[in-house]
Amino acid sequence: MTDPGTRLAEPLGALSLATDLAVGLPSESALAATVLAVRMGKMCGISTDDLRATYYASVTRFLGCTVTAAEEASMALGEDQALNYALSVCDWTDIDQVQEALRRHVALGVSPAERERAFEGILTSLEAIPGVAALHCVQAIVLTSRLEVPDGVTRLLGHIYDRWDGAVPGSAGEDIPLPARIIPVAVCAELFRRIGGTPAAVEAVRSRSGRQLDPELCRLLQGEADSLFTDLESGSHWQLFLDTEPGTAARLDPEGLGEVAEVFGDFIDAKCPWFLGHSRRVADLASHAAHSLGLAEPEVRELRLAALVHDIGRSAVPNGVWDKPTALTLPERSQAETHTYHTYEILTRSAAFRPLAERASGTHERCDGSGYHRRVRLEDLATMILGTADMYDALTHHRPWRLAHSAEEAARTMAGEVAAFRFPHRVVHAVLDAAGHSQRAAKATLPAGLTPREREVLELLAAGCSDKAIARRLGISVKTVGHHASRIYKKTGAQGRAQVAIFATENRALLA
Repeated sequence: MTDPGTRLAEPLGALSLATDLAVGLPSESALAATVLAVRMGKMCGISTDDLRATYYASVTRFLGCTVTAAEEASMALGEDQALNYALSVCDWTDIDQVQEALRRHVALGVSPAERERAFEGILTSLEAIPGVAALHCVQAIVLTSRLEVPDGVTRLLGHIYDRWDGAVPGSAGEDIPLPARIIPVAVCAELFRRIGGTPAAVEAVRSRSGRQLDPELCRLLQGEADSLFTDLESGSHWQLFLDTEPGTAARLDPEGLGEVAEVFGDFIDAKCPWFLGHSRRVADLASHAAHSLGLAEPEVRELRLAALVHDIGRSAVPNGVWDKPTALTLPERSQAETHTYHTYEILTRSAAFRPLAERASGTHERCDGSGYHRRVRLEDLATMILGTADMYDALTHHRPWRLAHSAEEAARTMAGEVAAFRFPHRVVHAVLDAAGHSQRAAKATLPAGLTPREREVLELLAAGCSDKAIARRLGISVKTVGHHASRIYKKTGAQGRAQVAIFATENRALLA
């Protein structure tokens, strides 16, 4: 019998668990909202093709959320997820609602004076929300367009933040495609169902009717709430989500699964500007090293997939940890280390990625048992390769608290890992050899006609560095940085850090 291939809904359902974490929503919120959106679509009599587009647009709607996580965290005392949640439970056009939501959900452990200063800054920046939403749409479209989703999905994602009342630039009222009006009603209802059950969901959509949400769809949900929320009140929504897929299930061949894994990596690397391109670089290093160490081709392919998805659990940790410019405190380090646990939990939900979960989540384990999160002694060669590649790439790229190590410095550090029995010599040697080849290949033509120096400046711009900081890091004048930045913006068409980050992700400019 011919293998029908992997169901597309399986890995995308797992990815939606990561997007839930990234925006501070309860696990499986996107799955449940997708079920609700399809049910509403059926009640509205939309076609099967539109139902399929609704299904996939709903489950991928938050794929753009990581592109502005750093900026959101800087505004909300490090708590990008809490800020996203606060803005979800209120209508952001109502400043009183926003104030109340901020006080209830953001920076609860910070001093009152600090909180008030931060909240004042957020409240004076509310007019920037439409621009942030537009960036989210752009990244969601860029990532989703690389997947084998049904026709119409990316078009819907372009409307996903439109409002019925036209309070944001874009379409309004019935000019918004019906599925793109259904999805926000479903998302709002599911969020408040989690908070206070069906009565809270009904009241929430009623209060936003005619403002954010289509009033006719709000009336539909209010009148059909009992049937719409059937099976959503208890247990996991995973199987219900899979069973809800309209029409014939979309399938992926092995190449398509690899593209999904790359989307996983690009999505999570965008969360912290310092990690842009990390997952792809680790995948390249690990694959080359695995070949040189004699792993069979199927093992190398599986290792590459594991490398691309190994950091997906970072979505559970706020950017206040990842972007901190000084050493982490013990509680912060413990929080950071939970990301490998979340990687395991996300990947095991999908049959397609379940075989990768142990290896991907073992990236920070060590041969002497000193790693995390299980603190076991590594015995699997492929996991050793992945961990070594991950460490080498981290050392040779900038982080908020330090400059990148030179290749020679990184090699010396890796030799220390061998001496401490944390990695085997042959694995470190294979990864260092692979890194040398990667560095020579990096001299190829860069996207948009960027020069090597412009590529360096672009990397630091994407990380949110000021002109002064870039000048200091690269040993050039602030005026020269300004000239480089001007040419970069002209060549790439980007305006601001977040758009530079999207360009880098889309064009793979930072992968060398």
